[in-house]
Amino acid sequence: MVISDKSQDCRPLSVSAFNKWEMRRTSVLKSENPLHVASAAGHTAGYVREILRLRPEYAKELNKDGFSPLHTAAANGHIEVVRELLNVDKKLGFVEGRDNKTPLHFAAMEGRVDVIGEMLSCCAECIEGVTVQKETGLHLAIMNSQFGAIKVMVQWILERQKEELLNLKDEQGNTILHLVTWKKQRQASIFYYLLQKICLFTDLSLALIRGSVCSSHNLVIELLLGFGTTSSGLLEVNAVNQCGLTALDVLQMFSSKAGDREIAEAFQRTGAVRAR
Repeated sequence: MVISDKSQDCRPLSVSAFNKWEMRRTSVLKSENPLHVASAAGHTAGYVREILRLRPEYAKELNKDGFSPLHTAAANGHIEVVRELLNVDKKLGFVEGRDNKTPLHFAAMEGRVDVIGEMLSCCAECIEGVTVQKETGLHLAIMNSQFGAIKVMVQWILERQKEELLNLKDEQGNTILHLVTWKKQRQASIFYYLLQKICLFTDLSLALIRGSVCSSHNLVIELLLGFGTTSSGLLEVNAVNQCGLTALDVLQMFSSKAGDREIAEAFQRTGAVRAR
């Protein structure tokens, strides 16, 4: 069900029309308020603004699935709705839904780069939020292979010198390096972007790494290992998870034989060791 068709989005929402719409809500949608529906449909900011004027309390309500209107708008990439909600109350960026996921978590999972940027500019601390499983937005972006989300969050972290966020562990003790090693993502764009932004490799070593990594395509791992060079020390390459494993252990336990030798060499360059 939608609140109105697109041709009427810019018209003021009268109180009588609003109340009439509420009376028509079915039992299926009884836990969804008009703002949930407008956020999901991506209605205009003006339309959302009018709903907020009539019922500001709707912004914090969770539907039956545990989502606030901002969760829904963020997951669907409706940037104008996201802006309008955050303009009304920046604290909406910290509302926890199902599994303690915030709107930023959903934006990271879906790769909504514009939404992530907007949220970080309005409520920066939301990047520190963790789920029930202690996953950060960066954990979720890596698990869902969302390069754009990884890029914008890492850049933000580095610009504000919050490098400690790179080493946070989920409930299993896994850092982002554990996760990316396990997944062995192959995205060249991540590697080259962050290698240039973060790593302190020389031009010669960069050329050598590019040559070996292009042949194996295990680029994200090489990328993240740049954090852990002796000179930068941004990433804890030897962090141990709850199974007593470092990222190098994970690499060797879940061998794919697809560029693993080059990855292992990259680990060695950063001083990575096995815990077992």
